[in-house]
Amino acid sequence: LKAYRQVVVGADPEDDLAPVTLAVYRAARPPTVSTVTSVEEVLRAALPLPAYMRSMGLSEETSPSSVTFNILMDMAAELGDLEALQAVEAERAAFGGLGLDHYLIHSQMKCHAVRQDLAGVTEVKERMDRLRVPPNERTFSVLVLSLLRCGETAKAELLLRNALARSLYIHDSLFMAFLHHYASAGQLEQVDATFQA
Repeated sequence: LKAYRQVVVGADPEDDLAPVTLAVYRAARPPTVSTVTSVEEVLRAALPLPAYMRSMGLSEETSPSSVTFNILMDMAAELGDLEALQAVEAERAAFGGLGLDHYLIHSQMKCHAVRQDLAGVTEVKERMDRLRVPPNERTFSVLVLSLLRCGETAKAELLLRNALARSLYIHDSLFMAFLHHYASAGQLEQVDATFQA
């Protein structure tokens, strides 16, 4: 499943995917082998994995874990596939009793950001505040990355500057996102300042 995720995360959505041979999962049936040529097909092949695992019998070796669901949620979020994310969320809640937590919140934020839906990102953050789910060390990074993906560079920069001034924990993916953003815009002074930070 992690290999499937790497295909989704590493693919350029503008380009066709080189043919990838992988297992396609179905509940209560053995997996079949197929060749796919899009990241959406990779996600569709992996989504039924928890149901397939459960159909093998509930043992520690064959039961999906929270990690299984987290990877699937991340794959759906990377593709901005809200429907797939909601399907994993429902499956996760039904099987493991896992409700709203940081993994789900972060996936929802990322999914809306990939769709360039700033209102969706804001709604997820407001729901998190309303339900008093305390942010963890990744929440800040995910929020800033979401703002950056939605084109809200000034807001993202302001949050990053505030975090640096307060010596908050900042995940390296956040710095990488800013480095990539500034480099692609030719803002070399900002690249250097970010690297120094």
